[in-house]
Amino acid sequence: MAEAAKIMSFSYFPKVLFRNRLLQVLVALSVIVEIYNVAVIASYTSTQKARETSAVADNTVLRQKAEADLAEAKAVNETEVARYAARRQTAEARKVTVLALKT
Repeated sequence: MAEAAKIMSFSYFPKVLFRNRLLQVLVALSVIVEIYNVAVIASYTSTQKARETSAVADNTVLRQKAEADLAEAKAVNETEVARYAARRQTAEARKVTVLALKT
């Protein structure tokens, strides 16, 4: 009876299992695979975060450059409009002056 209780006890069970060489190899491989998975997942996550951070920084730089180019083009356009408006006003002023002198 004591022998049967010893065989059925929980502390005896792992000892019996680890006597089997195939089971030892499978457990070792399982541990190695699990450690690899944990390391790969952590590495993959940190790599993805680094790529995401790099992409956000690159997008910010590109957006700022595009905004600067757009602002420059807008400034050039407004300068040209102002220049043409000044020419038109000068021409109209001359026309009014000529008409005033004729009368």
